[in-house]
Amino acid sequence: MESLIAENNSLREQLKLQKSITQKLKREKEEKDEQLAEALEEVLRLKEDLESSKAAMRHYREEKEKEIQHLRMLKQEMDLRVRVNEEDLFLGAPGGPAPEAAERDAGAWMATGRDETTFNAADMADAFSEWEGVDDIVNLFGEETTEIPNWTPEIHVNWSLCLKLYISAPKDMEQAAMMFIRDHVDHLKLICKEAGCTLVPIYLLNDHQEHAVMSKKQFSDVCKGVCQTCHLFVALLGATSNVQTKLEFEHGYLNNVSRPAVFFFYNNTDGERSADSSTGRLISRVKKARKFAKIIENAKTIEDGLQLVASEVEGFLYQGLKVLHATDTKDEFKLKHIAYIQDMRNELEQDDLIRNIISMSSGGLFAYVKCFDTLRVYMQAESVTPLLMVGGAGCGKSTILVKWLDSLEAYPGWGDMLVLQHFVSTSGSNTAEASVIVRRFLQKLKYCHPDFGQIPNNLAEMSQCFSHWLSLAATQKLDNASKEFDRADGDLSHLIVIAIDNAHLITNWTSLNFLVGSLPVNVRVVLTVTDEVEDTYPQNWRAFSKVFIHKLINDDTLSMANNILEESKSTSVSDLQISSVVLCGPADPSPLWCSMATRHAISAATDASESEVDDIIDAVIEFEEITDLCIHIFEDMTKQLGELASQLEEVLQLIYWSRNGIMLSELLDLCSLSVVTWCYIYHCLHSKHILMEIGGLISFTHEQVMEAHVIHFCSGSDVNHMMLSTNQMLDYYNETKRLSNLMSRRTEEVPYYLKRAERKQELESILLDIDLLIVLHYSGRSGEIMQYWEYCDRDKANSIAGKYYKTLRGLEDVESSQELLVVASLYTNLGTILFKMSLLNEAKAPLQRSLEIYESLLDPDSSEVGLAMYQLGSLYQSSGNYVSAESTLNQALLIIESNFGAESEECLKVLETLIVAYEKLETPDIADSLRTRVHAIDRNLQKKATKPKIADVFTSKVQELEDLVQQSESVTVAQAMNKLAVIYTMLGDADNSLLFFGKSYDICSRLVGERSHEAMVMLKNMATYYAKLDNLETATALNQEVYEVLKELHPDGHDLLSKTIIELARYYREQDQLKEAAVFQREVVVIKEQQYGADHPSVAMELNNLAVFCCHLGQFSEALPLCERALSIYEEFYGADHELTLNTIANLSKLKKELGLIDHALLEY
Repeated sequence: MESLIAENNSLREQLKLQKSITQKLKREKEEKDEQLAEALEEVLRLKEDLESSKAAMRHYREEKEKEIQHLRMLKQEMDLRVRVNEEDLFLGAPGGPAPEAAERDAGAWMATGRDETTFNAADMADAFSEWEGVDDIVNLFGEETTEIPNWTPEIHVNWSLCLKLYISAPKDMEQAAMMFIRDHVDHLKLICKEAGCTLVPIYLLNDHQEHAVMSKKQFSDVCKGVCQTCHLFVALLGATSNVQTKLEFEHGYLNNVSRPAVFFFYNNTDGERSADSSTGRLISRVKKARKFAKIIENAKTIEDGLQLVASEVEGFLYQGLKVLHATDTKDEFKLKHIAYIQDMRNELEQDDLIRNIISMSSGGLFAYVKCFDTLRVYMQAESVTPLLMVGGAGCGKSTILVKWLDSLEAYPGWGDMLVLQHFVSTSGSNTAEASVIVRRFLQKLKYCHPDFGQIPNNLAEMSQCFSHWLSLAATQKLDNASKEFDRADGDLSHLIVIAIDNAHLITNWTSLNFLVGSLPVNVRVVLTVTDEVEDTYPQNWRAFSKVFIHKLINDDTLSMANNILEESKSTSVSDLQISSVVLCGPADPSPLWCSMATRHAISAATDASESEVDDIIDAVIEFEEITDLCIHIFEDMTKQLGELASQLEEVLQLIYWSRNGIMLSELLDLCSLSVVTWCYIYHCLHSKHILMEIGGLISFTHEQVMEAHVIHFCSGSDVNHMMLSTNQMLDYYNETKRLSNLMSRRTEEVPYYLKRAERKQELESILLDIDLLIVLHYSGRSGEIMQYWEYCDRDKANSIAGKYYKTLRGLEDVESSQELLVVASLYTNLGTILFKMSLLNEAKAPLQRSLEIYESLLDPDSSEVGLAMYQLGSLYQSSGNYVSAESTLNQALLIIESNFGAESEECLKVLETLIVAYEKLETPDIADSLRTRVHAIDRNLQKKATKPKIADVFTSKVQELEDLVQQSESVTVAQAMNKLAVIYTMLGDADNSLLFFGKSYDICSRLVGERSHEAMVMLKNMATYYAKLDNLETATALNQEVYEVLKELHPDGHDLLSKTIIELARYYREQDQLKEAAVFQREVVVIKEQQYGADHPSVAMELNNLAVFCCHLGQFSEALPLCERALSIYEEFYGADHELTLNTIANLSKLKKELGLIDHALLEY
């Protein structure tokens, strides 16, 4: 019994011990679980950071790739121009590819982690032997054959309504600068005029003592600001240079080497210019930094040098502006180009506006980060109404919106999110037009969904179209999101964001009623409005959710003031003094007030004593309202300018009375103003947020400045001066009736001036200008036409159309038939515009008259007659007159088929209209037969659209080669056949490609032997052809034969042999014949060493590839030294932290592990 009790006690003790151990283990497990949960959270956070970093890197890489591609295209174009000028031919003499091309092809699929790219026409040209310059031809003519430049928002275009050409010339080259302006600038202006813009030369004389209003520092600041914003930079440098020259070179080119620039270095001395002199060092810096710049330094005379400078600037203009010559294009192209330039201008205005908003933000978000939380919740909600961001004038709404849109990049899936954003500058401006906003949004949707169709011109139709397209795009995004099973939490790639700043300033906001309708569930709308003007935006907007902008606290205002002081680098104002501006000012200062007051105080305190600075600050803080502060700035500027104050008033009056602003060229023409004086005025007022330049137009920055201008300059008797300004602008635009044959400032400004001045009779007269009607309509602003006519109290249906028709009838009294044909085209345009504005009865007369004129002057079967019949038939069909429509459209179809072809786009349009007519006439059999034909034509057109654009470019070359191959057999004929086969391959004509490849090889074999170099060239190209058809077995066999023959013919090596070896290594690898691939890969390593040297990264890449082959074959010992050598090269060339270096280290560690060198591998890893 005792033993049992003892055993029982022992078991109890053991049980207690086990329980204790179990509890301890349980506690440890719980601790480990907590640690594991924390670790998992950390992993998730790191993954999110990694995804964010990857997204940022991907965006950066995409931008850089676009830039690199653009640079390559420019280089290829220039190389081709040189080759064409020197040799006058496109197809080069026999020769292998450039080393860079060989490097790109070789081993791209190997262990470096890069995949072979999709094969395109340019790559195909590079793959063939005996072929040079095709890359250049493809890129050069690929652009030229595009009918209308495809504008995209992402794409930066080197265009502005007013281009600034800065001319830098020290004292000894002053006469040369004047000569350049006198002899060459007018011609350059004509080039810009053809592209719908103007050119202003800016030359700031070194001797600026005549401008007493400026100190030397202020002159330097003005010079710096103008150089930084110029579009073209021209430098004329002689024997000497000065401080201003260095400043101009620094900010005009060296700080932005992507800016188009031309340098003329003229040395009129007998000796060489010293490289150690200041001028010599400046020239040396330019030559080292040159990117797109042109340098001229061998001209014998100044006149010759200036002529070369003008030629280079002309080249920059033609290349960047895509100049359109009216005599070289059809009317249809010109009308499309009107819309293209207007769309491009709208985008540039938005870019400039955003830049100005950022420049006024003075860095930091301050307390506005609180708004982001509300916006984040809004973005992630299931289904929401639009959100209003409400705040007072100058509270920073625009800045918050810009910053928030930038912050969207932090969201998972932001790269696939569709953002439609628009910023309104001031009321009445182009940016406030509903038609501009809707058209910009349609352009973005069209860019993302090219299959959406054509964008209408009428505002009502555009609004309906946008609602429809938005719904389609939203549905498509939801469908795509539902198919992605690995989306991250919080992924917002399925969203469409619409953001409009200053929405309360939009004119004709009823066209934006789709915002208050039933929006798709994945659409988010954010609008900013001013809380002081609730009566200016729709009543139903007030039911939207709201986020209110928080007021700034003292820390925010102090931080903003100190940031501005630091940016200015001013030594006249202390930190304590600048802090007193915001602390002693208004009780609740807005960000705009803080920024304007601080900047004005710093500017006014330049070279002032401490007591004078205190007086300046005391004067500033007296004005607690932004409007009052603006008036104070105007008064201060007026005193500073002295005798030039009247010019300031004249300039500001012109800006105020304009609709969108004034171009610099217009200001200089209208005002007795020197370029230097204007640059100083603009520099001062821009730095204080009074003036800005958007899209080439100078305008006020915000509504409060406009109010201040009215109070200060437009009170009492000054009203008469305002009317004088209006008359001045009207006279100017009437004298320069058309700034270009495409776009006209007169179109957008003159009707606005006349309406504002209540001059109805003159407005009605200007509205009858057919050119103005055409430009407004094709710019998507038809609604403005009706608004102006309604203001003139005219019935739109009867009176307007009748007056236009009567005007054109008066133009028919011309002497030549050619002039009458121009009138006929105007009738067509008028009828089309009235038709699209739903004025069907009124459109009939002009369309009938245009057809009558064409039939009387041209062949009855001409294309013009056919197209005019089609327009009239379409009108009949839309009017319900289906019998007349059927008859007219059938006549049009016969003529159009004979002129454009039975499967042309023009024929397709007629057939589609005819189908509707036959359906209405209840003849479904005919309609069905036409519908079958339409589908067939549509399929053929889509197939043609997928072919390379270079097809038309090579047509003449194909004809030339086909004529040549008809001659008696010779090596030249064989080579022509081979080139012809290459072209047919690029055009997708497989039958002709194989036919001419075979013929060229047969002829060459008979004439010079089957094992000749020439025959191997033919065979090599045939192998490349089969490889592109994915017939690698045949391609490998042919390349193997080429390799064996070339080894005999060129024992010391040859470019064609090298290329064959590289391709054989790739072909064998792709067929998983690794043993054979390794044999040729060893030769590839030798080739790369010969081309680039033993320590080049290209050699390391091939060593890495060879090591991979060896590993697959189990030859780890042979792979180890290859991998070690590759690592040594990468470390020497790229450094230890480069991606290629780190990948090679990882591969080397795995390799050492396979060899049992685990300790060393872990140590090195």
